[in-house]
Amino acid sequence: MKKYYISNMEAESGISKYSKDFYTLVLKGLGYKFIRSDFPLNEILSLVTSRDTVHIELGVFQKQETDILFAMLRANYRYVTVTLHDAPLLKYPFHEFSNPLLNIISKIYDRTGQSKARIKQLLQKINRIYVLTKIGASSLQKKFGLTNVHFLPHVINPDEILEGRLISNHLLFFGFVGKNKGVDYALEVHKKLIEKQKEVQFFVIGKPLGRQVGFYETLKKRFTKNVNFLGYVPETKVEDIFLQAGFAILPFQNYRFFHPFSGSVLYSLKKGAIVFANPNNCIPELIEDGVNGFYLSGNQEADAKKIQKVMVDPQIQQEIRKNSYKMLKERHFPLKVLEVFNSNQHEIFSTDSQLQ
Repeated sequence: MKKYYISNMEAESGISKYSKDFYTLVLKGLGYKFIRSDFPLNEILSLVTSRDTVHIELGVFQKQETDILFAMLRANYRYVTVTLHDAPLLKYPFHEFSNPLLNIISKIYDRTGQSKARIKQLLQKINRIYVLTKIGASSLQKKFGLTNVHFLPHVINPDEILEGRLISNHLLFFGFVGKNKGVDYALEVHKKLIEKQKEVQFFVIGKPLGRQVGFYETLKKRFTKNVNFLGYVPETKVEDIFLQAGFAILPFQNYRFFHPFSGSVLYSLKKGAIVFANPNNCIPELIEDGVNGFYLSGNQEADAKKIQKVMVDPQIQQEIRKNSYKMLKERHFPLKVLEVFNSNQHEIFSTDSQLQ
C-alpha cells in the first residue's frame, strides 16, 4: 500500500502555498509521494490503486482536484482523505453550468438544501475530512451529520517567521482585492490616520478577480495620498513589503455560506506584523483582541485612533508580537500539526479488516 498526495503547488492561490508547506513539512516525512493534480485523470487513476492512501486538497475553485476525488469515490477507493478548505462547501455550485444564469440558479438550489442529500452521500464515502478551522469543521458536522470530520491546524514553516525585526509605522493590506475583503474600509481608516500621522504609507498587496476589477480601479482613483497599489506580488517579494510595513489592516467581511481559513491573517502574523481585523469568520481562532492582535470596531475614527495608539507604544508592540509568536509555535508549527494528523491515521486503516 502506497501513499500519495494530490494537489497543485504552482498556482497563485493560498491553497497552493499551503500545499507546499503541508507536503514538505508534514506528509513527505510520512512517506507520501506528490502527484500534480493537473496530470491527466486516467494517468493518476492508473498510478494510484484503490488500496492506496490518497490525500487531496479541495477548495471551491479546485476543479481538477474535485474531479479526481469524484472519480476515486465512484471507483470505490477506500482510503481517500481530504483537506476541505471552504467547509461546508464541497463545490459551489455543486451542479456547475457554463451558462452564468444557470449557475446562479444552481447556487440558490444549493443554498436551499436541494443538493444536500447527494453531497452528504459523497462526503460519507471519504475516509477522513480535515478542516483548517474549528468553526468550519463544526459547520460541516452539523449540516450533514458527519462523523468523519476533524479539525487540523494550518501548518506554517518556522523558517519563514520574521521574529525580532524593527516595526515600521506603515500599513498594508494583503489578499485578493474585492468588496467583501474590506479594503475600501482599510483605505478610509488610513485616510483618517494620516491626518495625524502624515508619514504613514499604505501598501495594498493583491489583485482583483473578475467583476472586482472595476472596484479596484475606482479605489485607485479615490485613494492616492500615501497609498501604493502593488497588485499581485510574487511570493519571493512579499516579505520585502512586510519589512516595510509593521501593521496589517484586514477588515474582511463575514462569509455567509462557508468558513475558510484566513491565510492572509496567518501570513501577516508569521511576518511579524501587528494585525487589526474584524472578528468575523475564523478570525477569533487566530486573533485574541489585545493579546496577539486587535479587533476593528467598524468606526473609522475610532479604529484610526486605536492604530495610532499602538504605533506610538513600543511596549505594546513588543508584547503583541511576543504573544503572536507563542501562539504560532503552540498551534501551527509542523510538530503540532503532525501530532494531530497522526492521531487520526490508525482509523484510516482500522476499517480494512472490516472490509475483508
